[in-house]
Amino acid sequence: MADKKILPNPFPGLRPFQSDEEHLFFGRETQTLELLQILRDNRFVGVIGTSGSGKSSLVRCGLLSELYGGSFLKAGTDWEVAVMNPGGGP
Repeated sequence: MADKKILPNPFPGLRPFQSDEEHLFFGRETQTLELLQILRDNRFVGVIGTSGSGKSSLVRCGLLSELYGGSFLKAGTDWEVAVMNPGGGP
């Protein structure tokens, strides 16, 4: 019997997707477009939700992917990103 090749699981489980995994992230296009529109209108967008609901994945692989990809060409593509984690020293 030939050895079966075991492929890696493309889903990160409970941890958020990282920006280099955007090719695996899908199904949140509508929310990404909504965030972009809010950002266009207000120059700020806050993403809130319950723990594990996908906020970090949406921002890292949805919103940031669009920003770095040139969705806001007039604002450039050299965005400063601050990643914060909950805790005593975010």
